[in-house]
Amino acid sequence: MMTSDPQLIKNILIKDFNIFRNTRPALLTPSDHPIYRYVIDNTGDDCWLRMRSVIRTLFTDQKLRAMAKNIDNNLVDLTNALDRLLVDQSTTGVDIRQLFVNQSIDLMGSVMFSWKPNSFNEPNNKITRLMKRLFFPSKWRILANLVLPKFMLQVLNMSNIISTEALDVFAKLTVDEYSKRQTSVSTDTYEDFFQSLLNRCPEFMGESSDNKTVGQSEMSKIDQMMSKDEVVANMFSLFQGGFDGHSLSMTFIIYELAINPECQQKVYEEIMTCYRDRDSDNSSNNRTTIDGQLFDWESLVKLDYLDACISEAMRLHAAVNRDGRVANQDYTDATTGVTIEKDQVIQFSRSAVQRSADYYPMPDQFIPDRFLKHNRHQLIDSAYLPFGLGRRMCPGYRFGLMAIKLTMAHLLMRYKFLKLNNNQTVFKTNPIVEHYTYCPEMLLLKIEKRTVN
Repeated sequence: MMTSDPQLIKNILIKDFNIFRNTRPALLTPSDHPIYRYVIDNTGDDCWLRMRSVIRTLFTDQKLRAMAKNIDNNLVDLTNALDRLLVDQSTTGVDIRQLFVNQSIDLMGSVMFSWKPNSFNEPNNKITRLMKRLFFPSKWRILANLVLPKFMLQVLNMSNIISTEALDVFAKLTVDEYSKRQTSVSTDTYEDFFQSLLNRCPEFMGESSDNKTVGQSEMSKIDQMMSKDEVVANMFSLFQGGFDGHSLSMTFIIYELAINPECQQKVYEEIMTCYRDRDSDNSSNNRTTIDGQLFDWESLVKLDYLDACISEAMRLHAAVNRDGRVANQDYTDATTGVTIEKDQVIQFSRSAVQRSADYYPMPDQFIPDRFLKHNRHQLIDSAYLPFGLGRRMCPGYRFGLMAIKLTMAHLLMRYKFLKLNNNQTVFKTNPIVEHYTYCPEMLLLKIEKRTVN
């Protein structure tokens, strides 16, 4: 069953969540990679609740603030790479999509594992090559999964869109990093998501994970733990979600601002005003560096129009289109009267809701003003689902928005993004890949350097 009714969606995801706690069950087979068995999205009930309680600890205010240095270093690498591209920029423009792919690999590598892929300067390093294998599966593999029956995919060793070999390499790298840290004298130097999960892994901490009778306080502690296999699997899930979310969102936001230059200019003016009025307290640790000067996090909260542009771009371009839940009992929705039987899957299309004229006037136009504070009362919250809704929504959405906002502020202060000289953009997609994810292969734009005073 498919629905695009915001009220029904809200009831399923929030009001009647206990009936629709679980997502569509993963049809795993013995040939599927073990990673898929432990990923939080493929779990349900108590297992999902336990993993969720652990993963949520990665995104506290304190942890997010600790990521400032990682993001700051990443933005320096990004702008250095852009400066080099501007020197060599031809009439064909700069591929913005590839730019943000490299940035996302470096950013996720840093915040997840403290890795330094250096994708801009070393595009063929092993981490960058692996991530592109994982997150850009071949078109033929996608096509095979769309048209071939399950038994045939098993025969061809193509049961999953992502190749088993690439998943094996990721798992080995993660286990190697696990072993290195387990034998390290001190892990205090690691301020990344991997270490945060390892601190909740009994095997890593040298605690027994055998089943035994425990007291209530010990049970509460166990409910906040993950096994080694679960840590490895969910590091993959977090890396994939962070990579896709950041690289695609940045591509779409810059695209919309390039074809709507009046909006881009308005964002630029807002950023510059905020930049000039920034807090002069140099002792604050919660800031990013721009041209050697300070831009604190508190100032970024004031960028209302930038927020609106980000929200509107994410409304227009749903990177992950479908979501769904399965009923654990017969259900009749009190508002709409829709009946859903036990074990029936109900799905909803984010793009269908977010581009509906019933909820957004002129739905195909880029109109950031609809997300400004004085207009938000006109919006239906369950008709905007870029991160999902309710208890199963993306646990890292605050980190994702923080990284996007910082990247946008950093870039728009320095650069102007324009259509090509022929007043066109090259936005290349592949119809086969679009069945898997809405992922442009290329976005060519012209870039001009601004002067920051």
